Amino acid sequence: ASPRTAQAASPSAPLARAPGRPSKHRGALGDLFVRGARRGGDSLRGMKAEREGQAVIEAALCRKEGQMSMSKAEDYEPPPSKLGGATTKLPRPCRRLYRSPGLPVTAGAAPAGSVVSVQHWRADTRDWRRLPAGDVQRTFAELEAAVQIPRNCVYPQNLRRSPEDVRHFEGLMAAVAVGTLQASSESCYWVESADGRPPAECRDVRSPMSRAILEAPDLAKLEPRCEGLGMLTVCSDRSPLEICRELATERTFPRIGLVRFVPVGDVRSTDLCVGDFREGNLLLRTTYLEALQEMPRHLHAEPTRLLESGAVIYTSDVSILRGPVEEGAAWLASPAQIEVLSVALLRQPRCDDQAQYARTAEKAHTSEAIDRVLACAAMLGIDALVIQPPGVGGAAGCHHPAADAGDLLRKAILAHGRHLPRVWVCQEHATQLRPTGCWDAFVSALENGRAPTAYKGLVPLTASPYVRPGWPPFSKKIHRMPLGATFPGLRCAAPASGAPPGAAPLSTTSTPRRSALESAGRAVAC
Repeated sequence: ASPRTAQAASPSAPLARAPGRPSKHRGALGDLFVRGARRGGDSLRGMKAEREGQAVIEAALCRKEGQMSMSKAEDYEPPPSKLGGATTKLPRPCRRLYRSPGLPVTAGAAPAGSVVSVQHWRADTRDWRRLPAGDVQRTFAELEAAVQIPRNCVYPQNLRRSPEDVRHFEGLMAAVAVGTLQASSESCYWVESADGRPPAECRDVRSPMSRAILEAPDLAKLEPRCEGLGMLTVCSDRSPLEICRELATERTFPRIGLVRFVPVGDVRSTDLCVGDFREGNLLLRTTYLEALQEMPRHLHAEPTRLLESGAVIYTSDVSILRGPVEEGAAWLASPAQIEVLSVALLRQPRCDDQAQYARTAEKAHTSEAIDRVLACAAMLGIDALVIQPPGVGGAAGCHHPAADAGDLLRKAILAHGRHLPRVWVCQEHATQLRPTGCWDAFVSALENGRAPTAYKGLVPLTASPYVRPGWPPFSKKIHRMPLGATFPGLRCAAPASGAPPGAAPLSTTSTPRRSALESAGRAVAC
């Protein structure tokens, strides 16, 4: 008989225990409740498993091909990619960038249609990393071929193009810059192969970080890194980024520094200027543009004010991702890592006719800025430092005297040469410094020191305040009247004896009224 039958037949008989149940007596109602709860739990687990299985089947059927791992078979292969034409295993796609880029485009405030924006590049859904280098090179060559060089060189180069070509050129530079920003943000880009192989993926993209050095470091306790002075190399036919790439491939200098000069108080120094691509190579080809946009957040201050106060902004982990823009700005398979040091110079100090600073305070400001940035590079342990001419001939938007600036840079390198093993001095392109001969004067002062100035004679105390030394003499001479001569028309109260009425005698020290007025007029005009 069952436990229930036994209990019903004999109320005093104990209730049979089931395996795993407690040894307390339960009634028929309690046993029924326990059994119902067990059945309910089994049914809930079954419903949950059935629901999960149905969801898996629906996901496998409804998801697109290749978007989910459970929808792929064991022998699954991804479809051919548009980049290489062959079977390519692409990285995890970015959901934000799902549109294909295209040229021509123009630069604008917001991305829309054929407009690309550097300021609001995060709102752009086109993947500018996939812009082919051949299209960039072809568009650049077409725009350069359409440049009309006038007979006079008064106007800048961007005014030699038509308005439409200028907009397309600025759009091309903005597209290259946005592609670099996207590669830095996503930490990924693809390198095209010349032999038809699928593009290779590169994920060695670091995020740059900036910090401000407010005071010049003390190098008295720093141990010298070389016995004598470091090696100084002057190059005029290679850009700073090309030299940095060459130094990075040697593996001899693990830390490479690049000095960036900016004008004092210039707000545009923290933004991309798409007018001249040669001046903006650092922002178009490297991740430094992203560092500029994130710099206020990293420094907790305005970068322009920090540079104006004399601070040096140090940015680490800057990667060179692309090649020259005129060659299509192709992605590099092995990006080079550099460190950028930014310092501010006066835009246009006063200069004299012997290529030297006319104000001692302005010369001291420039000397302090150059000395501070070299001291920071020595403190940070930079192995090779690449420097551009400090504001000479229009470099960095400044106009400093070539001979004095070269001499100041020479003295700073001699002072910190024991802590900097190698120093390179170069310009962005061969025609960067204007006027002609400015680069030669700068290099001569950098290598040998500036030539002694030619001192001219002092200005006499009796010199006229309107006539400066060295001016040609007057063409007309002032003739003095002989003794006893008379000048008609000059009346006096007491005429001399023997002279006609209305005339007055003139002494040897007197000058005719007409000649004196002409002399005064010429002096005032000068």
